[in-house]
Amino acid sequence: MTTVAQTPGTWLKGGAGALWSAACKAALIACGINPDNFGSYSMRANAQGQERKKYREQRIKESQQEGDKKRPHEPNCPAGGDPSSLCMCIESDAAYKELGVEKWMLANSQSGHISQNAFYQQHRNDACSNIPPTDGNSGTYGYQDSKAFCMDHLGRANNPGTIHYEITNRESQFAQHLAKQGITVVPEPTIQEGVKGTAAVAAGGAMSRQKGNDPNAPFDKDLGKLTPERQHEGQRSDQAKDEHAAKLKSQDNASSAAGASGSADAGTPNAPSTKSPSPEDVQKAIECISDAWKQSLDEMRNDVINKHSVAGQSDECKKQLKEYNKTRPPGTPKAKGYTDLPKDRREKVDEAVKQKVTDRQKELEGIGAHDKLQKQKDPGRPTEKDCLEYQSNWLYNQHKTKDGTYPPMQGRVPDSNVGDDTSLDNNGGNGEF
Repeated sequence: MTTVAQTPGTWLKGGAGALWSAACKAALIACGINPDNFGSYSMRANAQGQERKKYREQRIKESQQEGDKKRPHEPNCPAGGDPSSLCMCIESDAAYKELGVEKWMLANSQSGHISQNAFYQQHRNDACSNIPPTDGNSGTYGYQDSKAFCMDHLGRANNPGTIHYEITNRESQFAQHLAKQGITVVPEPTIQEGVKGTAAVAAGGAMSRQKGNDPNAPFDKDLGKLTPERQHEGQRSDQAKDEHAAKLKSQDNASSAAGASGSADAGTPNAPSTKSPSPEDVQKAIECISDAWKQSLDEMRNDVINKHSVAGQSDECKKQLKEYNKTRPPGTPKAKGYTDLPKDRREKVDEAVKQKVTDRQKELEGIGAHDKLQKQKDPGRPTEKDCLEYQSNWLYNQHKTKDGTYPPMQGRVPDSNVGDDTSLDNNGGNGEF
């Protein structure tokens, strides 16, 4: 495994640009990926949604002006013929030229899971549908859709030819490939094969999938119909990505915050003279993204212990955190939860909550918080809070007995022929792009 992070434990909290090794950062930049544009699902969705919202509001306001000040919507924008329709001027070449490549890509991206959400949950955004553990694994306990490790996937997932479209269809191919083999459970290394397939399109571009025979995804055989429109959109997406790479390389600080590099001197996503990443850069980027994803699994499980477990919420834990932080050197990040504590202080918490954890788990089992998901709308089913608390206590016991580590995850084969189709509204929530 490559070393991707300088400071572990913050992949899902933003500022990812400071975590990559120099080699990883260089490879990501060569592939037109801003190293800073990684984080939790909700974090990336909010950044993208806010950028869309600003431009959308600007174009609507300009379309309502009178006389010479009036600026019509772009020719392909639905709001041009029907003001009640969603303004999609953000996708246009005019928006690209006006905003610059970084802001245009941010606004036209969707928060993309590095690993398909359906491996972990039977129903999206419902922790009660997480897969229970079996012998030697932790199932998908502790998984939360909104906190999953994500990056920016360029384009609408339902727009043929965009990078996000090609990723979504590759995910579908992977799920079908597993199902055809009669597989019913998916161990962590197999899930990671899908991660690498997703990262390969994110790094290599839409055309890398359209050309076929990607060694990073031997399962991806049915590429669908390659219409001229889909090919054109793929070329357009990749051109923007390549121009983004050139822009990132030219900046003194390649890890600047998402959107900070937008400028008005860009061309269009159809402009020539940019350079595609080398195969070596693509492979390095895949390796780095895949390894960061693996690290993020532990970060997500640590987070659920700290926020939902009996130990993480105990008075003893709060006491130990307060005392420990007093001993930390100035400028050192403060410990914020149980999993941040050194072993000797964790053991003091363990002793204080030992019986409480056992008793609480029995209570939660009594209401079914440990069972596989009932139908989502069944009356009397445990709440998501109940399920997360049960899972966090189970993970806490693993963390305690395994000295801060967890058994590997194990998911399920997605029962859909569709990959993660993420669509976002103005504010980055689930809804229209």
